[in-house]
Amino acid sequence: MATIAPGIPAINTLWEIQTGSPATFRTIANMGDLTGIAFSLALVDVTSHSTGQPWDQFIGTIFSGGDVAFPLFFVPASGDDTNLADPLGHGPTSGIMQVFLARVQRVYQMKFPDSLVSPSIAGPMNAVLYKFNWKSMVKDVLRADCTTRITGQPTMTFGS
Repeated sequence: MATIAPGIPAINTLWEIQTGSPATFRTIANMGDLTGIAFSLALVDVTSHSTGQPWDQFIGTIFSGGDVAFPLFFVPASGDDTNLADPLGHGPTSGIMQVFLARVQRVYQMKFPDSLVSPSIAGPMNAVLYKFNWKSMVKDVLRADCTTRITGQPTMTFGS
């Protein structure tokens, strides 16, 4: 039987957005903990009197990719760098805040750190950045809590 690693450190898991021409996936700069992809399946209760059993019955209908949420260590003026090899900054002109203000679907992927040579990729997938919540606490750094919602069917490419 093949041996499976007991776990993989999560550091360097990346939520990347496609930008530029030619299209390139760029890491969103200064992200903290990623939460999601939150897959789910809608269930419809089809319990009826005719089953003769006192147990609920369900049918799965529609899949959802759910949300991917992440905090940013927010640098408001970052984002004007057009070098596609650099992480995407945060500003309203060309950073992740501009993506929020545009109100459109963008292409994302999640890159897992299971191999430096050929990482596993969840994506590409379409998502809409629909929450951008600033936080300015006295004894902290500037932050922004961001949430994207996956729309449509994502692609999964795991392993090499």
